[in-house]
Amino acid sequence: MTFRHLQEITTDRNEIIAAIKDQSELVELSDDQESIRRRRDKPEGEHGKVLADYKRRSVFIGNFPRYTTFDEIKNDYLALYGNIPSFVMRRAKSNQSFRGSIFATFETEELAREFLENPAAEHFYGVALERQMQLDYEKNRPPRTSGSSLVSSVISSVISYDIPYDF
Repeated sequence: MTFRHLQEITTDRNEIIAAIKDQSELVELSDDQESIRRRRDKPEGEHGKVLADYKRRSVFIGNFPRYTTFDEIKNDYLALYGNIPSFVMRRAKSNQSFRGSIFATFETEELAREFLENPAAEHFYGVALERQMQLDYEKNRPPRTSGSSLVSSVISSVISYDIPYDF
């Protein structure tokens, strides 16, 4: 979580300290409570394996209204379906506006699949949502171009290659 995201949630130092002490399984406070660090008993691990694990238990959820806020997604939608440790709101690179989709990471792959099978999760305030496992989304999504010019569009349609994942 970037500091900007933390500021969207709260700027109350005591609330942050209490949340880390009471709920965090990944980070801890220093003795003087001035800095946050990864817990020593939770080593970072090999990046490739960690990323593969996250993707295996993550769900792509799209078609949210673009004006939807972090709190609405967290409290009015995801909270209804159990403990979801993290989610990422996909944002446009140009202006950081919400693109209308998220990746929600569940505690297990089984919980993610149960979420997909739950018919109540198909709608958000009356809007039908697109939902699928993140790995299926990445496999099935249409290729994106790296630029908006005609030349880059033609080149990308002629040359077939995998575009690195970004969100």
